[in-house]
Amino acid sequence: MFHKNEPSSTWKWNRKNAQDFEIPSLIDFLRSSRSIPMYVITLIFLLVTYGMRLTFYSTTMDQDAVMDYTTSSIYNSWFVLGRFGLVFTRQLFHMMQFNPFFELAFTVVFIFGACISWEYVFYVLRGKNNHFQHFRWIFPILFLTSPLLALQFNFLNQSFFVSLCFISMAFSFLFLYKWIFQHTWLDLLIGFILTFWCFSVYQSFVPLYISAASATFLLIYRRYYFLPKEQKPQNIGLFRICLKILAVFVGAFILYTIINKITAAHYGGMNAYISGQIMWGHLPVSQCIHHVLAGIY
Repeated sequence: MFHKNEPSSTWKWNRKNAQDFEIPSLIDFLRSSRSIPMYVITLIFLLVTYGMRLTFYSTTMDQDAVMDYTTSSIYNSWFVLGRFGLVFTRQLFHMMQFNPFFELAFTVVFIFGACISWEYVFYVLRGKNNHFQHFRWIFPILFLTSPLLALQFNFLNQSFFVSLCFISMAFSFLFLYKWIFQHTWLDLLIGFILTFWCFSVYQSFVPLYISAASATFLLIYRRYYFLPKEQKPQNIGLFRICLKILAVFVGAFILYTIINKITAAHYGGMNAYISGQIMWGHLPVSQCIHHVLAGIY
């Protein structure tokens, strides 16, 4: 719903039907001159953080296992670790044989793509609010320099697909919010599949989904809560949005859990490497909360 005199990179709400909207053009976002500083800063920090690894080859975590064991035994171990999606994705891309040079190069490319993808999501959800357009570089810097992310990409065996999933998770939220406001069931299906796929590739995308859902909801909340009363759309139920996002999360996680148990049972049962790291239910709640707070502070 765009007016002819308005750029296609903005949303135009139909106030008579608050659930009728169009997603801003990704091409317009990428071409925008306002995005150029973000590209430059992101690229600089990307090269500073990960560029050195492109200049030489070194054995990273778990690569010794690739050298010592057969390919099939490595992939069988991923099945019992709950990462069946990682194996199937390697098959889909015809990358069953590990190529460290190719995967490292495209890991860096996809990390850059992940930064741009999440910035696009934030750009979409905040609407016409341009108060923070000059601070787009903050998220890419925090994302690229995160110690957890740097540690993750030391596992080169899976970093190619994990970085690709960062992009997929971003676009899954675009499809889900389009479904929420437009009731387009195809968007729900695509968003659900992308979410489920990310869970099946690497379990860390489960808490990432929770964090991203909270962040995107806050953007939606800020976008409409502070509007003058006469400008607020009438049919936006914030509680209903929360329930729908939660329903997708629960559905994707249940489906992942079911398929995970089936595939793990076929390959010898679940490995305690993952389940043994979850303390909820094994330690007192107060102790779990203490560990969480200690990690934050």
